Amino acid sequence: MTGKERALAALDHRPTDHVSIFPSVDVAASAKYIDKPVGQCFVDPVLHARSLEAVLDRHPGIDGIYINLCLTGRTASKVGPDRYSDGTLQWRVPENDIGTVAVRTIEDPEDPLLLEANPLQDGILDTYRAVEASYKDRFLILPGITGPYSHLTFLYGLENTMMLMLDDPDLMHRLLRRRTELAIAWGAELARCGAEAVWIGEGAASGSLLPLRLYQEFVQPYAAAVVDAMRGLGVRTLMHVCGDINATAAAVAATGADGIDVDHMVPTSFVASQAKRPVCIKGNLDPVALLRSTPQQVQHLCRQIIATAPQHFILGTGCLVARDTPPENIDAMLTAIQYNQEVTQ
Repeated sequence: MTGKERALAALDHRPTDHVSIFPSVDVAASAKYIDKPVGQCFVDPVLHARSLEAVLDRHPGIDGIYINLCLTGRTASKVGPDRYSDGTLQWRVPENDIGTVAVRTIEDPEDPLLLEANPLQDGILDTYRAVEASYKDRFLILPGITGPYSHLTFLYGLENTMMLMLDDPDLMHRLLRRRTELAIAWGAELARCGAEAVWIGEGAASGSLLPLRLYQEFVQPYAAAVVDAMRGLGVRTLMHVCGDINATAAAVAATGADGIDVDHMVPTSFVASQAKRPVCIKGNLDPVALLRSTPQQVQHLCRQIIATAPQHFILGTGCLVARDTPPENIDAMLTAIQYNQEVTQ
């Protein structure tokens, strides 16, 4: 099997020749592979693509790579020494970070920008197209969609969004319906570009932040609508929720996603047990352990994770690979696998 075939088989809940390996490397970790600042790669689609291609060239045994296309600011214009603006938000893009919101231009929940801010901007797909064109036959190129709830928190702020749920739930639902429409449009554009699977990021919907009741009302139905739309386009979905989802795992599974990408503090077998249908679980090596451990320690940790993994499983990191992670430690994830291992249904 090629890496792409293996990763897709796992998402389809089919047998693979060995455990699929898919560390969540994005631009924060990939920039060092071409000796460029993270911030520069973050706002330059050409450098972004080159950095991800360098990761695939350096680690040909991994099964794919994640492309973080879901943040606004990708096609921003420079407005200061380290400042960029996309007309909605203004970013500070330091040398060695992926950027932070320096000025939040949306402060009023009735601001039309909350309904109209649209990720479908000219040039924003250039990174995906470049990597897909050269590597699609061997690797799963997994572009990202920001989930409706998390996209709203990104535009309006996490604290503001959480307060809006309580103060004006009707307005909150109206904003989420619009974010869902845009997420589906974004996913449809990715499908037209050839995407066979997408990563849906609902990091702000962590069980560490939202109780089950609020997740079920404000996250689950909208995330499920995106999943349903992608399935209708023949596109598989991998749902990521940051942090501790032990209390919300069943609700996350109820979105219908083909796979669930879990953090390091969530047992993979437990999440699988909460689903009422076959689901692929991806995870859940602690990115801090991957950053700080020796290759031998990484091998040991990966073998422990595999030993307790559910039936349909992709070995990955329990969130994005950290900046400055030694490439040798990613190699160690590969050597942790016994390549004659067969994963059965």
